[in-house]
Amino acid sequence: MRFSKKSLLACSALVLCAGAANAQSVDYNMLQQTFGEPVTMSATGKPQRASDVPADMIIITQDQIRRSGATKLMDVMKFVPGLDVRTYGDNDAEVNVQGYIQPANPHKLLQLDGRLVYLDHHGYVDWNTLPVQLTDIQQIEVVKGPGSSLFGFNAYSGVINIITRNPQHVNEAILQATYGSYGTQNYSGVVSYNPLDDLAIKATGGYSTQSPYNVDLTVPGSVPADRPKSIDASLQVRWQAMDKLQVIGEGTWAKSHQYELSAIGGFTNMSYNTYYYKTGVLADTDYGLFDVSAYRNHMRHVIELWGMHAIWFNDVTVVSASDLFKIGNDVTVRVAGEYRDNMSTTTGTGTTTKVAERVYAVSGMVDWAITPELSFTNSGRIDWLQPRFYGTAATNNGRTIDNYSFNSGLVWKATDQDTIRFLAGRSIQAPSLLLFWNNPQIDPSALTSLELTYDRAVSEIFTNFHMAVYRHWYNRMLEDAAVNVGNSSSWGFEATFNGQTEDRWRWNGSLNARSTKDALTFVPGFFNGYAIDFEATNPKYIATLGVGKTIGDFEIDFAGKWTSKAKDWYPTLFSTSFVDVPAHFTMNVRVGWKISDNFTLAVTAEQFNQETVYEGSYYPDKRRILVTLTASL
Repeated sequence: MRFSKKSLLACSALVLCAGAANAQSVDYNMLQQTFGEPVTMSATGKPQRASDVPADMIIITQDQIRRSGATKLMDVMKFVPGLDVRTYGDNDAEVNVQGYIQPANPHKLLQLDGRLVYLDHHGYVDWNTLPVQLTDIQQIEVVKGPGSSLFGFNAYSGVINIITRNPQHVNEAILQATYGSYGTQNYSGVVSYNPLDDLAIKATGGYSTQSPYNVDLTVPGSVPADRPKSIDASLQVRWQAMDKLQVIGEGTWAKSHQYELSAIGGFTNMSYNTYYYKTGVLADTDYGLFDVSAYRNHMRHVIELWGMHAIWFNDVTVVSASDLFKIGNDVTVRVAGEYRDNMSTTTGTGTTTKVAERVYAVSGMVDWAITPELSFTNSGRIDWLQPRFYGTAATNNGRTIDNYSFNSGLVWKATDQDTIRFLAGRSIQAPSLLLFWNNPQIDPSALTSLELTYDRAVSEIFTNFHMAVYRHWYNRMLEDAAVNVGNSSSWGFEATFNGQTEDRWRWNGSLNARSTKDALTFVPGFFNGYAIDFEATNPKYIATLGVGKTIGDFEIDFAGKWTSKAKDWYPTLFSTSFVDVPAHFTMNVRVGWKISDNFTLAVTAEQFNQETVYEGSYYPDKRRILVTLTASL
């Protein structure tokens, strides 16, 4: 970037350029090498060292992604402390933060390069429609706990923010091919090119497929599995129009066909076709760093049902603007506004239905460095949501739902090795368009959270320790029953450690313990055909352990995860039941060989310790052996 490096200093020890205040303009590699730790923007919207953020956050770097041996984003998430991952079909899984996971999980928000990839029609994320290659990811930032004040009303229990590499800072091509068990094939390519000093271009593409696991499913409503596959492409252009003005344009396309658990009954084949385009401007002015952008998401979702095909169309348009500026040397302020137009149309079942919503929002953030050791950050947001109905349901128009969210964090660096955080937050989960269609009077859900964290760096043993205690209160929870089903609360404890020696040993581990208490508006179990019992479905304990070593041109890494027993939702035809999920342990092993400066060969054994493991309701994870060749040119 060519923006001034003096106008916005995060603090005297961390010199970050003002123009780098947008997540896609930060040179993450340079800053990480300079300060010895990752730099992030997910917690406050401004650049900060990971050790300074007023949030419970974990950052997954490109090196960690590579050493995981994963071929899908869902598999990268599996060993991240604080994340729950369950498999619900061929090429389909769900991820959530600190429990409360379920099929079509609505409780977390996923962001890719500054845009939301949440599927609003049904309120969840389909991981296979993300037009991103693992080799193009700079880092994945996981914010645990409420995040609506920064990311919007569906950043409920956490945010997963994926940042890809900026083509302004790289000029290379990365090609990768993977072959493995069950007919697994994955191909990806990333090309970053700077044809002119003020112009950077990045193009990516990927294709993946595998054979169905052919599980014998006799559940009513299930259909035979097709071969899952997905294909995607993207193009990004960055133009440095002037010294302090940058113009960004990008577009993506993705298509996925997969076998997954349907919310209305059984396992079925589903297809997704999405495209997205965005334009934005970054301007470093005397009044701060302005970030103005507009983007549009389009989705076509097809579900195979009893010989018919139900088709959902979802179109989302978002326009946003923000200004980040300093007041004196110690206070950083961010103000922002957002407009969102969202419409869903359903056809193919003999009728056509349409429902939409408009959202207006304003937000602000203040970060105050009280002393060099003590800082206080507070952010807030107000959303005005206006659902719109058509046909006979138009009598429900005229409703405006307003809700507030906030995040507050006090960070105290007690010593050079010890950091304590006091965190509080409130987030909002809005009803999906499908829920509004079924119940126009349904209310948003709110999560309130308190958390205390402690970090200690022990240089004598090259290890960083992290501990967190949190308390969550979920009010007016939303489920597919299209009503607010009541309240739930949980407390949890998390302890993690990670380290690396100069002779290139590395290790990490975690323990999560949690307790859940429901206060639902009916007897826990079944309501309107849906099974709801968070006390039973949240596993009480999850532990991870990883060990790795680099020996010359070879990398060897082991990753293990143990999850205690729990139950899981299992929809059958127009009803739902519970299924026992026994305690289970999974272990992955990867061996990588750097053949030359340009080529790397890796062999990964997923689910190495056991042929079959059930992480969720009735659909298994299978052992796979994968061989990956990567070329960097």
